[in-house]
Amino acid sequence: HTVRAITLTSSRWLRAVALGVVVIGSGILAVQLHRNGHTQGDDFALYLRQARSLFDGDIGAVLADNRFSVLNSDAAFSPLAYPWGWPLLLSPFVHLWGYDYDQLKLVEVGIFMVWLVLLHGIVRRRIGRLPALAIVAVIATAPVFLLHTDQLLTEFPHLAAVGVFIWWYDRVRSRSTLLTASRCDLIVLGAMVTLVFNVRREGIVLLGVIAVMQLYDLVA
Repeated sequence: HTVRAITLTSSRWLRAVALGVVVIGSGILAVQLHRNGHTQGDDFALYLRQARSLFDGDIGAVLADNRFSVLNSDAAFSPLAYPWGWPLLLSPFVHLWGYDYDQLKLVEVGIFMVWLVLLHGIVRRRIGRLPALAIVAVIATAPVFLLHTDQLLTEFPHLAAVGVFIWWYDRVRSRSTLLTASRCDLIVLGAMVTLVFNVRREGIVLLGVIAVMQLYDLVA
């Protein structure tokens, strides 16, 4: 029994080290692929202004400026403001580094790495450790993903937020159905939906996902 326990522990450590190598290696590779400056897209500008306004205390002025731009531009120019989840996460780094775009990209890389860890955990519970590691390794080295960390956009923050939601949902389902879950578990699940929604508005679909799973539990 002791030999078996040592073997299992060693195996877990090896898998953990392998995942760490994949995730850290992916982060290093992503940084190496970054270009100086920023792309021609302009979504990042409003994200940064909203992030900066949280410390400068001029949220109203930023929204008023952007409202003026939107009303005097093409209808598809911009929303009046983006959801505040990503600007809120960026705000301490903007306060620390200013508008140093190259350094701020490291936040995007860090979130990408967090998402990879969450993805591994989600897939591992469904198809096993080795297939999960293989899938993460493929995604972690895919150029389309690595190059996307070169922009301050919300796709990876949104994926990470959805990953946290699924991680918590799995924990709830491992203990009970959604119909019999504790009030605390359901409150946290609702908070996770709020988190996702405040990164990208598309996150509202998770309410439908919860409703469908409750219907499934009811029928079952």
